[in-house]
Parts: sequence; structure tokens; C-alpha cells
Amino acid sequence: MIEEFHKLNRRQQRRLSMPEYVRYREQLRQYDFKNNSRIKGIRKRKLYHWFLLPLIVIGRLANRQKLHILADKRTRTKKPVIYACTHIGYYDIIITIEAIKSPCYLLLSGPEAIYRTFEGWLAETNGVICMNAYSKPDRRIAKETAIRLLRQNGSLLIFPEGAWNITENLPVMKLFRGAVDIALQTGAEIVPIAIEQYEKDFYVNIGRNIKYPDVQADTQVLTDALRSELCTLKWEIWERFPVARRTAFSRDYGARFVEDILAEGRYINAKEMLEAERYHDKNVTAPAEAFAFMKQLNPRRENAFLFRN
Repeated sequence: MIEEFHKLNRRQQRRLSMPEYVRYREQLRQYDFKNNSRIKGIRKRKLYHWFLLPLIVIGRLANRQKLHILADKRTRTKKPVIYACTHIGYYDIIITIEAIKSPCYLLLSGPEAIYRTFEGWLAETNGVICMNAYSKPDRRIAKETAIRLLRQNGSLLIFPEGAWNITENLPVMKLFRGAVDIALQTGAEIVPIAIEQYEKDFYVNIGRNIKYPDVQADTQVLTDALRSELCTLKWEIWERFPVARRTAFSRDYGARFVEDILAEGRYINAKEMLEAERYHDKNVTAPAEAFAFMKQLNPRRENAFLFRN
């Protein structure tokens, strides 16, 4: 229970096992949300941000990674900003933070992967809103915390696809509506960003500010429009490269590409996790769901045709 929660000092936290620590951090988020009406340290973290940027650049160079910013069409605004970026892999966060330069908090799902790591220290110092994507109360707290942040004139980096896009043919997967919903509630502007990775080369395309004067507008319609804008930005990256024929690639190219992307992260059962965390449209039945009944079938003459290749 939150009422029985007691904060631990750093020494006590270090004694916790990782599962215990993950649970403690989730309880701490609930406690802080209940007992603090405002987010503390926003101005301080904006200052820290400028000291962290050189560390991020040094880390990228140490990894022999290159950053290419194709365009930056955003305009200055006095309103808070939500940076909505496509999601392709493990390095999206630090690459995007370097590309946009401006201070912003990060909305992070599955933070246990960076707990007690240098990346985790960077995120905490920069400013981060963590959440357990599988916990409805924690998702609600994260959303409300993001709203508090923007109303205190902070900015936010969010990846509305919810998971890395490792699909074969979708420039941008369907988006969660949270980014648009939060923008409507706070008056924030959304800056769309597309990112693409080719081995150690990262290409970033920053679009124009999207404003939402009509707070009564349909959230789903606006989310679909945001997805279209992100697709356009991604397509503009692709246009910079020559057309390649499918025959020029080996049959297992797609599978090897996915394996390389997953290997960059530090997740166990990464593919299953990404499938679970991406947006699932309730009106669309996935092939795996459509054919789930096959696992219960006993092959007989009457249904033998279902088992043909």
C-alpha cells in the first residue's frame, strides 16, 4: 500500500535485488505523485542538460556513430513542446536528444533496462518520467506527470509508437493517442521527428510545429494526422538514398536486420516485449490471432486443407 511506503536511502536501495528495486521505484512514483502537486527541479535539469550534451556526443563518437540532421523546420515558441519521434532502436533516445538540443524530459517505458547503469544516470539527471507499460495505474501516473511537466513549461520527448518499429513495410506503426491528448490538455505544440538508422549512421528529420487550437477536436483523427506527418518525414529520409531492388538483398536480410537491432538493446525476450508494447488496434485482427484456433485443431480429413502450406 502507498500509505505504508517508506523512502529508502541510497545504501538501502543498493541492497535491493533488481526485481525489488523495480518494484520500489514504481511505488516511489506512486508516492511522489500523491504527495507532490508540482514537479521539482525542472529549471535545474534544464541547466544540467547543457552539461550532458557533450557527454552524449562523446559517447556517440566513442561508438563510431554518425548523426546526420537532414532538416530542422521547427519554429521558436513560448509554449511547451512535445517532441514526438519515430522509434527504430536502442540508440533513438540519445541520438534524438542530441539532435533537438533543447532541454526536455523523456517519457520512458520499461526503465528497468537502464536502472543502475550510466544511461540511467544520464536519464535521471536530464529528467525522465518512467512508467511500467503493463500497469494501468502507472501509465495514468506517467500521463498526469507529463501534463504537470508541460503546465510548468517543461518539454517532453515521447515515442508514440510505443516500441521499436521492426516491421518490414510500415514507415511508422500506429500511434498511441497520448501525445495528442496531452497536447490538447496543456496547449503544448508537437514537433514531429523521424529517425532512421543504417548500421552506425543515424538520420534525423525534424518537422514543423503542430498546433492544436481546437481542444475539442477528435483525438484519433489528430493522431492519424500526426502519423501521416511522421511518415512524410521518414519518406524524406528515404528519398536521399538510391532505389534498391529487392533482388539485391539476400532472403534473410530482413531477419538479420531485426536481429542486429535487437542485439543493440539489453532486453530479454526483446521481440516478444516489442510486440506487447506497441499499439494494438482493437478493430484489427492480427494474423496470429486469426489463426490461433489452429493450435486447438486435431488434423482430420474434414480440416486437412487448413494444414496445407
